Amino acid sequence: MKILNLFAGIGGNRKLWTGDITAVEIDLEIALIYQKYFPHDSIFIQDALIFVQEIDLEKYDFIWASPSCISHTMLQMTRGYNIPDLTSLYGLIMFFRFKLQNSNIKWVVENVRPWYKPLIQPSFSLDRHYYWSNFQVPFKKVLFENKWNNMSINQLCELLGYNKEDFDNTLHDRQLLRNCVYPETSKYILDSAFQDNATNK
Repeated sequence: MKILNLFAGIGGNRKLWTGDITAVEIDLEIALIYQKYFPHDSIFIQDALIFVQEIDLEKYDFIWASPSCISHTMLQMTRGYNIPDLTSLYGLIMFFRFKLQNSNIKWVVENVRPWYKPLIQPSFSLDRHYYWSNFQVPFKKVLFENKWNNMSINQLCELLGYNKEDFDNTLHDRQLLRNCVYPETSKYILDSAFQDNATNK
């Protein structure tokens, strides 16, 4: 299976995936952490929105995108940073819906539950996140849903399978770990996309 992992971060969502995986991450420091854990993936240090417009998407079976969630969170809203980045989230959803409407490619865009009413209704919700996709995913309770926000860097590393030595004890690095989708959740979504009863919307 060929998978495109956009806004790849440190790769928490990718932990349990197998196949030929291409990752796109604009931040070099973050991409280097990703590369350490997934050395066989093809990694591009590039803006994901530009990347998807310049390549042939038809060569992939599955596309996952996790645009930056910070401007959509309630925490940032309460701190006064309340202008959400609509392009990288809703623009990408609209792009996939149009560009891939007659394609067999399965795609999903992930983000946090925002402080505002979503401009496009999500396809489903799991754990702490909303997902927009062209396939259905049955609800599944996630064990760590209510504990994630209070976990330390050490706890997050243990949960996600990272070495704590790769992260400084800073708010930035804690945020990198907290931004990860729980690996079993993303594996469940990937598996659901290719179930016999998965249907395009």
